[in-house]
Amino acid sequence: MSLAFPPGHPQAEEVADALVRARAASTLVDLYGAWLRLRVAQAASAAARAEESERLETRASFLLKSVESARALRPPPPDPAKRKAKGLKKADDAYAGFLASAESELAGARRALHERTEHKKKLFGRETAALQAGILERVEAVLGHRRPAVEACVQPVGSANALCHLARPGEEEAALLLGFVLSGKLPTRYDAFFDDSVDDLSLPPARFYEEDGASARPASVDVEDALVADPARAFVPVKGMIAFCLPERDFPRFRLVNRGPLSEVEARESADGGYSQLLSREAAELLSGYLIRLQVEGRLELVLKVG
Repeated sequence: MSLAFPPGHPQAEEVADALVRARAASTLVDLYGAWLRLRVAQAASAAARAEESERLETRASFLLKSVESARALRPPPPDPAKRKAKGLKKADDAYAGFLASAESELAGARRALHERTEHKKKLFGRETAALQAGILERVEAVLGHRRPAVEACVQPVGSANALCHLARPGEEEAALLLGFVLSGKLPTRYDAFFDDSVDDLSLPPARFYEEDGASARPASVDVEDALVADPARAFVPVKGMIAFCLPERDFPRFRLVNRGPLSEVEARESADGGYSQLLSREAAELLSGYLIRLQVEGRLELVLKVG
């Protein structure tokens, strides 16, 4: 296992341990745990390389300024009338040689750092892809003998609207499986659906993790929807919810939000609207129809209550 760290580098053991654990993981909780350790090791490795790069640039700047200072401080030649030009040329050659030697050494250090950086990016990329493939394979295997159980309740509100909620999944793996059946995607964290942590008490809980290029609080609901619907993403950094849409339909789009003992359904029914707990009757019927379809296809076990 080549880690491309200098001998004795403080991150080498941490990264090696993360890789060993990642390759030995088999259950979903272990696979996700290995992925989290790998992300932590990757972040630590990137931070260490950034610090090393900063030190190199600080050293380069210091040496350049030092040579400039040396040139400014050099004493006049002993015989200005005869040796001025010769003395200046010798001094300039000496300073230029010193600077060229230092710059050559720094250039070599920059190249070595760049090579390590590229190697680490490829290494972490390969290991992450292998872990994600293992998670997807494991989810498919579990779903082969275990269907998510869904207890859904639709409560009409007048003649035109309805409130919908589902019984909350009993544990993390059940939430993972349900999310995959509903959306075809998986969260980036094993306990994402049950994560009710807050980063700012003055704001509602963030619905995303700040990772994989995503913001914890995207700029708009369109950005949020684009993130969860991105076909290039098999894993989405959602937090405290399951986001999904219906096959071959742009709208309505749904969110199953963790609200303690219940999971409330929110719907976005048009491009110019946001998510709301109050669904139109049509949206509620479409959601119920989708759940019934998944049951008929043998992908989940459904108990549907109306009223």
